[in-house]
Amino acid sequence: MPLLLPRQNAPPTAAPPGVVVDYVNPMSIGDKVVISNVILGALAFVFVALRMLIKWRVLRTWGWEDFFIVLALLFLIGRVVIEVLNVKLWLLGIHVWDISPEMLLDIGNYQHNGVFIGDMLYFWGIMFTKLSILTLYAKIFKVKKVFRYSCYGMMAFTIVYLIMFFFLFAFNCNPPARTWHLLGWTGGGSCFDNIKTSYAVGGINIFTDVVILIMPLPLIYHLNLNFAHKLGLIAIFGTGILAVVCTIARQVIIVETLRDYDQTWAPVPEIIWLTAELCVGIICACLPTLAPIYSRKVISNILPSSLRNYLQSLRGRTSSSTSSSPKKSIPELGKNTNSESNIELVDRNYAGGYTNIDKANKEGYIQQTRAFDVECKPKVEWVL
Repeated sequence: MPLLLPRQNAPPTAAPPGVVVDYVNPMSIGDKVVISNVILGALAFVFVALRMLIKWRVLRTWGWEDFFIVLALLFLIGRVVIEVLNVKLWLLGIHVWDISPEMLLDIGNYQHNGVFIGDMLYFWGIMFTKLSILTLYAKIFKVKKVFRYSCYGMMAFTIVYLIMFFFLFAFNCNPPARTWHLLGWTGGGSCFDNIKTSYAVGGINIFTDVVILIMPLPLIYHLNLNFAHKLGLIAIFGTGILAVVCTIARQVIIVETLRDYDQTWAPVPEIIWLTAELCVGIICACLPTLAPIYSRKVISNILPSSLRNYLQSLRGRTSSSTSSSPKKSIPELGKNTNSESNIELVDRNYAGGYTNIDKANKEGYIQQTRAFDVECKPKVEWVL
């Protein structure tokens, strides 16, 4: 089979008519790669760090979904480092005709291999991102047996197809050494048509993204919550549509870049969108876990203990001075008294149990009354 990919068989390309060759100060779009990759990588790191903080300080539990998302982040960071090096050291983002033949022979293979390694890291990063989301689904909705096994089935499918395509791309040339030597290869050989393979992996990625996006929506719709809470949950889980958009955009761009012989310039948009797709996927995987961060309990647990104590002392002084607001009676507990109901104190300075007051006010008993407010809200628990 002849070599079919311009990316794998790209000869030094002459400048188009009317374009002046500039070896000294060539035009470059490499900074777009550096800026976008660093910003996207930093965003993903912040969201994963917040997720780990919530799990450590608040929920105090870890799961496979956290392990998978950390692995995905590591592959994303590796990809960002490779692409930045590709720009700074190996002239990615400069037209091939603006690189001298000597320089092209010197750095051409390094640049090609940098793009290639970045693509390989993408496969593993996107696989662990999808596994993290599906593992979280199975954990949240574990009471639904059919849904749980559907998650397991999607996980198996994701692992199989991504690893299969990884090896197809990694060993698409015969001999395999041909893949790593874009320029100066004299040993002959052949390669598979990676254009068609790229179409296939892109289409399956879009399919799995859409399936993962819509899987939890029917279950959320049937939860015993009011419309506002349902809408909020759907919005959180529905952010996965951004990952679908990134996948589609990347697939449209890759159709053009794979057929372009200017392979020191053309891959830049593809590289940016691949990183964006992986980054958005990681952020979407973290959002359901970050939802409880908006509650006061979670925020207070994240704060340092000294600041929490200070805020609690301020709240205690404030609540003790608001005796004019309507109060609810304290319940009566105990074996020899009539118990009506148990009301937990909102003011945590006085909490620690329930207050017992004898209704008959028997002689010898001392009553102490404190003013407090009772706050009644529907309680929504997140078990993640």
